[in-house]
Amino acid sequence: MVEGLVSVIVPVYNVEKYLESCVESILDQSYTNLEVILVNDGSPDKSPLICEKLKNTDSRVIVINKENGGLPSARNAGLDAAKGEYIGFVDSDDTIDNEMYNKMVSKLSETGADICMCGYNYIVVDDGYSLSVKPPPKIDMMTSTDMWMAFIDNFSNYSVITAGLCCKLIRSKLIKDDNNKNMTQIRQQENYIGDDGSLLRIPGDTGVAFACDCIAASTKVAFVENAYYNYMIRTVTSKQNASMSVFASDNSAIMEVLLEHLKNSMMSVLPNRIDDISRVCRNIKIMSLVSHSHNSIIRNLPNPKLLRLGDLVSLLFKKIAFAVKMQAIAIYFLPRKFYISIFKIYVKAMR
Repeated sequence: MVEGLVSVIVPVYNVEKYLESCVESILDQSYTNLEVILVNDGSPDKSPLICEKLKNTDSRVIVINKENGGLPSARNAGLDAAKGEYIGFVDSDDTIDNEMYNKMVSKLSETGADICMCGYNYIVVDDGYSLSVKPPPKIDMMTSTDMWMAFIDNFSNYSVITAGLCCKLIRSKLIKDDNNKNMTQIRQQENYIGDDGSLLRIPGDTGVAFACDCIAASTKVAFVENAYYNYMIRTVTSKQNASMSVFASDNSAIMEVLLEHLKNSMMSVLPNRIDDISRVCRNIKIMSLVSHSHNSIIRNLPNPKLLRLGDLVSLLFKKIAFAVKMQAIAIYFLPRKFYISIFKIYVKAMR
């Protein structure tokens, strides 16, 4: 472990349009003691060439090339290679504010906490729609037990906990085995057991579940009040929107992994509050379903007219969640700006 070093892990797959701006936002940090680990997860586009270019431009950039294994697998490869005292994650199509790691490292140093969380900006690039989500004001640090109690009693005010992995900075001692610096003791779950007993790859991001495992292993968690991470939501062209299959995609595997890890983390410190924990997990599942389907819609329908009447009718007969069908109806019949406004009001009300 290198004292003071921040290891930033960036999984790379099919992001040739956004990779350079992502990495530049990391390298432009006011906190310069960084290593940026780019994990090329078998990307078929020009991303590997861009990785090599960035490596040759700045000595802090490290490139790992591996066969495609999915996002959790890429992050685990980065974890095994990380040498820093602190570990952070950035998705390769997002950006970060240049003060992010300076503020978070300072907060960890001041408080002695194991994990620091910051707020984030949810940005729909082509719409100009944005929403900032921040930790509760005037709270610098909490014990992990107190944090989970506050989360259960008012989870909407502590939504940064389940907002994803990228708005968190973690001391590597929680993740790396002190006796073997190259072994990762907390890893992202890459597979799950299917209904037929077979081992299947999880089709997406298990970062929140990983963060819950880290929180369960921690004693103290710190917060910085501002939103420093930018989650970029981009729409696609009509040519890319060749089918409506995105609405039928099964997100249940990721959700079940998240809820299992979240429940275990809370139960480890609050075993007597099982009913409250179950209630919170149900609410999170509902919010996640709505957000997931909303993201699918705005990514694939930059113009409501791209959803033709025939597509809508076909969609209504698919075996997909009722909430997704309702949102598809809304985006077909309502003006786009009006639909976005309704969604924004809904999100704020839920928080």
